[in-house]
Amino acid sequence: MIGVTIGVGSYYSALAEVAAGCLKKQTDLDSVILSDRHFLESGLHHPAALKFRVFDLLSACNILYYDADWFCVKKWRPQAFAQHRRVVACHDFVLATDWPAQTFDFEAEAAECLASGRVFVGEPKGPLRQDYIADVKRSMVLGLPPRRWINTGMFIVNRAHHWHWLDRGEYLYRQPGGHHDKYFEQPAMLQALEHLGISVDYLPRTHNVLVTRLSVWPDSVVGLHIKMSKHQEFADLIRALHEARLTPDTIEEMFLGGMGERISI
Repeated sequence: MIGVTIGVGSYYSALAEVAAGCLKKQTDLDSVILSDRHFLESGLHHPAALKFRVFDLLSACNILYYDADWFCVKKWRPQAFAQHRRVVACHDFVLATDWPAQTFDFEAEAAECLASGRVFVGEPKGPLRQDYIADVKRSMVLGLPPRRWINTGMFIVNRAHHWHWLDRGEYLYRQPGGHHDKYFEQPAMLQALEHLGISVDYLPRTHNVLVTRLSVWPDSVVGLHIKMSKHQEFADLIRALHEARLTPDTIEEMFLGGMGERISI
């Protein structure tokens, strides 16, 4: 298994290097960063759509894809999901508790996993973000229930079972309305899941936490999806990135209080 992320442009290229360093530190996975060259040669509308091409561009059979603003902050073994028949991902941020409340119930998910004896969770409970859901659906008809949507910022796939999902997703993305001006490739990927009837095993929210404010998260958190470019609150992080002072240790110290060394499956 290898990690794959996208670093197109100087900002995302630098960010991807830090994210790749985090993944290497916590999982021992090496990463490939898809670059400006890959994007220019692809003919795709937006760099985010390069994730459709991971099996075309690389020879690897098992891939952990992650956005350049997703930072692994805890010991984890994604290798356990190599050749998994289902896509492995986290639920999309469809609940009001995801945003704007940012009140994730990590303990409830941990209890659910313990009770079931599995590492996966069921559908998220609570009021939905209807405005967000309507926005995602604005350019594409989606019959897949929002509580089954995945966030496409981090997922695990393999060539044998999932190449056709990404291929179908790119086909839909290239159709009129397939590129969403705000959420880019995600609606097309969701529609491809629906069309092909592909099943998903959902990791707990701890593996993909939406972070839009400075705060210290519990040490159970595995992956932080830090929306740095969208919030003035992260100005110091962005400055550190540009000055090459942003490191995996910096991320852990700022968001986990330096507690990113414990082991998780």
